[in-house]
Amino acid sequence: MFQRYLPSVLGAIASLALSAAPLFGQDEPERPASLSSNLLMDEELAPKDEFTIDPAILTPPENATADELLEFVDSIKEKLPLPRSQEELYKLVDAFSQALSSIADKLLAMNDLTADQRQRAVQMKVVALTTRAKVDKEAADELAKFVDENLARAKTDEELVKAYQLKLQTLVASEDDATEKIEALVDEAFQREQEELQVFAIEVKANSFIGKVQREGEFDPGILEFVEGVIADKNRSARVKEKALEMKLVALIVASELEKEKEKEEDRNTEYAENAEKLFEELLKGEYSLDLKKTVYQLRAQILRESEDEEKLTALADDLAKQEDEELYALGVAVKGQLLIKAAQDSDEGIKALVEYADKIVEEAKTQKLLKIPSVGLKVRSFVLKNDNEGLIKYADEELALNPEDELKNDLIQVKLRAITSVLSENPDALDSYMDFIASLKDDEQYAGAIAQIYGSRFVSAASKIAEDKGDLAKFNERVEQFKKDLETCPRAITAIIMARQAIDQIGAANNNEKLFEETLDSIIDFCKVAQSEELNEIAQSLENMKAMQEQQKKAAQEAAEKAASEKADDEGEESGEK
Repeated sequence: MFQRYLPSVLGAIASLALSAAPLFGQDEPERPASLSSNLLMDEELAPKDEFTIDPAILTPPENATADELLEFVDSIKEKLPLPRSQEELYKLVDAFSQALSSIADKLLAMNDLTADQRQRAVQMKVVALTTRAKVDKEAADELAKFVDENLARAKTDEELVKAYQLKLQTLVASEDDATEKIEALVDEAFQREQEELQVFAIEVKANSFIGKVQREGEFDPGILEFVEGVIADKNRSARVKEKALEMKLVALIVASELEKEKEKEEDRNTEYAENAEKLFEELLKGEYSLDLKKTVYQLRAQILRESEDEEKLTALADDLAKQEDEELYALGVAVKGQLLIKAAQDSDEGIKALVEYADKIVEEAKTQKLLKIPSVGLKVRSFVLKNDNEGLIKYADEELALNPEDELKNDLIQVKLRAITSVLSENPDALDSYMDFIASLKDDEQYAGAIAQIYGSRFVSAASKIAEDKGDLAKFNERVEQFKKDLETCPRAITAIIMARQAIDQIGAANNNEKLFEETLDSIIDFCKVAQSEELNEIAQSLENMKAMQEQQKKAAQEAAEKAASEKADDEGEESGEK
């Protein structure tokens, strides 16, 4: 269970409880973006005969403003030559890192930088020095000095946190084992008086703990001693103590999951799970901040979903339904919806309950923005479970007419395309009703696969219905010609010919023609060969290659069978002679 379950638990923990410190403690620590990765050139750029770097590409305009310098850096990528060897890549990286460092220095020398501009300049300097530090000790020393000076200059809480994060980032990226330095940095941050730094330190410790568990699969009880000490410390603020409580809950959950992995039940320590349950209850019912409760509720929902404990999920959904906070109420809708969707798989009553709940949430979503996506999801699932594809298409159109945000709009379009495919599986002639909608999407690559499935579904469905209805050859030939026209519009639909093979063979059998599929395939190949489309021409070649390979395989199988039969006959002859 550990291999299947724990990663998702840790993922939930990392994303919900500890999202503010993603720099350390994962299986592979995140490193600052290096120039060797940032300089990935567009494949369409053709390399020059001789690899040279025009100095003008890396030289910003004189007397440029901060905005102009930052825009110049953004534009460099499109102008750089494409390296064709490791040596050329090193040369390019070195030149660019020197230029980036110089531009960062110009920016940092300006007195009127905004906080965001200064932070970006600092990041540019670190990226440049980090890249050079791998091969240049002077650059490594300069990097260490720069991040220390940056930390010393920091004044506000926000500046201090970013400075500590930056130093942590460079330590993690170091080629040397920086574990002790990282621990010292975190301990230093934790002893600072600023609340934000103490929270930062706890988050880094938590991420480090999670990373160690992921790597080694073992629990370190020292983490509980640390958080208990923080919680008991009267000098720590309420926010810092809440972060420690959050970390304690994480540790107890991870420990309980590790215990469940033990083969023998008598070897399992159930105390961790019991304490985690108690802490869940304490944090949800106690006088704690709304932010902490949101995190705990989200974590609780994730853990219960993974365990599929319907009784506790139901209780959680009921509890969330009473919350005034919109985020928590929306979480409750998601939990309740999941339970109703599962129940609707088994009964008409379950479907009815889901439909009623979906309608209720759709109404509430009119005044609560956070419910919009959950309400659409519930409504879509209710149509799917009722197998009401036409109703689903109508609903998708209604929602699309409201001009939703891009993410929801894309989801609704995909839903409608899938519903159209389902409609065509029952009525291949229904496609004409949706042609305008499909045409409006033809130039959008993200929908190309779904549109190909629609055109393919029309042919497969038509062939299947003809096969079921006495195999009328004339009707089948009409559908083949229609399919050829569809291929002109959507070449990707070609896979339908393979998907329709069983139906085509049935039509062939009804007309005493065992080679109907081969004849149909040859007809389509011939059509693609002469089509005014490079893509269809390539498809024709691919289909011919496929046919040739199948013939070779068929011939090889036949020869192997004949050889086996011959050897068997020889063996039987020898046995007969011996007798």
